[in-house]
Amino acid sequence: KAMKVLRINRLLRGSILDSLEDLVMQHANYRFALKLSKLMVGMIFAFHWCSCFLHMLANPTTDNWIKRYLTNYLEDIDNDMEWYESKMNTDNMPLGPRYLAALYWTCSTMATVGFGDIVPVNNTERMGTFAMVIVGCTLYGFMIGNMNSIVHDVDANTRQYNMRMESIVSYMVSRRFPKEVQRKIIRFYRRYFKTRSALDEKTVLAELSTKLKAEVAHFLID
Repeated sequence: KAMKVLRINRLLRGSILDSLEDLVMQHANYRFALKLSKLMVGMIFAFHWCSCFLHMLANPTTDNWIKRYLTNYLEDIDNDMEWYESKMNTDNMPLGPRYLAALYWTCSTMATVGFGDIVPVNNTERMGTFAMVIVGCTLYGFMIGNMNSIVHDVDANTRQYNMRMESIVSYMVSRRFPKEVQRKIIRFYRRYFKTRSALDEKTVLAELSTKLKAEVAHFLID
């Protein structure tokens, strides 16, 4: 019975995943939302771990960036004292403000803003900050590249249309077509691609199975 339950569960899970995948692949907006969600989740995890690393660099028993930035939470100094005169263990500070400060520094650094209000105060923090800046720049470039890829992949037909039109225009320019002829050809292809796909339909249809080819042929004829 247990094996039957597992087999049924596997079949149901497979059918649900297949249905979701079909739904996503049939709608460009869903594909865009899914890819963007994956990127956002990855960014959040990267920000979180970098924030934890920055917090870990701060030695709680010595002078650190937390004491310098969160002076309002130092309970053993008054208005006439400086932050570095405090002997308070920073682990005794509320965790929320510490994490929020580290997350704020991480986001501003990875976004290449860097306001400079949170700074390292010892060599350990400086070395760690140096490493995190390198990682942050790499992740920033990775995120920009992925965002560009996601936006370009929203509609494959539109992307292919733009590429075809660019190649046609480049050909006409290289051959020095008259301006009027160029306008007529561009208008022709605009009307042409409004009724037909810019994708290579022969290549797409050639890769289908015989049964699917028959179904597609029947649909196109009707």
